[in-house]
Amino acid sequence: MPTKPYASTRLAQFIDQRIGELHHKTQADIAKEAGFRNANFITMLKTGSSKLALDRVPQLAKALEVEPAFMVRLAIDQSFGPEMLRTLVQMLSVPLSDDERSHGV
Repeated sequence: MPTKPYASTRLAQFIDQRIGELHHKTQADIAKEAGFRNANFITMLKTGSSKLALDRVPQLAKALEVEPAFMVRLAIDQSFGPEMLRTLVQMLSVPLSDDERSHGV
């Protein structure tokens, strides 16, 4: 089994990018705000070693200063794949957020 099974997911790539953009916060700050015990889990998320549980999305989105709806879509894509994401979005008829439009979700 690969050691970084989620490395190519849009969520892992977005978390890595967003952490780089937040110059006023360290990974330890983000982890604490998101309710994680240490910054190691943030590293595991951004490198794709671990996936983000859906129930952790709201806190992490707040810590990363992004819209929770955007993050939940990325987490659904990571956990269940793009087809499930498309199906859910279509079924729920939820409009795209500003973050989603700017990042091509």
